[in-house]
Amino acid sequence: MLILTRKVNEGIVIGDEIHIKVTQINPYEDKIGIEAPKEIPIFRTEIYHGNSPFGASEMERSELARESDHSG
Repeated sequence: MLILTRKVNEGIVIGDEIHIKVTQINPYEDKIGIEAPKEIPIFRTEIYHGNSPFGASEMERSELARESDHSG
């Protein structure tokens, strides 16, 4: 695992098409933005591994939200 230190508005690039940017840092949670091709699925770990109380329906909603973000 690669561990990096980043500040707000700093990011990393994975390959040529995936960009990750720190958008907000708070005491109890941080927020990141991810730009990637639409065909690459992106899920939070707890949802991907089925450890979320929301289950598969949350995965479907996440994917639909991502699709709508790319449509505009």
